[in-house]
Amino acid sequence: MGIAVQGVLIDRYHVFTPRLRTLDLVTPYTDRFKALKGRLPGRGVVGYWTDEQVTDVRSLMGFVLTQYALAPLVVVWGVDRPMIIGNFHEAPPSAELLAKRGLRVTCDLGNGVMILSPLSPP
Repeated sequence: MGIAVQGVLIDRYHVFTPRLRTLDLVTPYTDRFKALKGRLPGRGVVGYWTDEQVTDVRSLMGFVLTQYALAPLVVVWGVDRPMIIGNFHEAPPSAELLAKRGLRVTCDLGNGVMILSPLSPP
């Protein structure tokens, strides 16, 4: 009987495992930051700016996943740091919006991920 149960469990494992892989929302999100990680300091604090509403659950999830992807670097919400991570989902910020915020694009890594810096030191 033990062998039969083991066979059923293995069979069920192969049925459900592909479905579980498709439910992984973390890996595709954090993969966007792989190219960024090599351009950042190994430790310290960087700012964070996104095009999502601050009160939105999705924006909070994006912020937490960005922190996870860039650890041990500390990511804090706001643009008052010498280096800011831009995480944009709809479209990159316009030159007008960047100027209004006092920022410039230091490096555009594509896929909505950017390194920004202040026009003048914070």
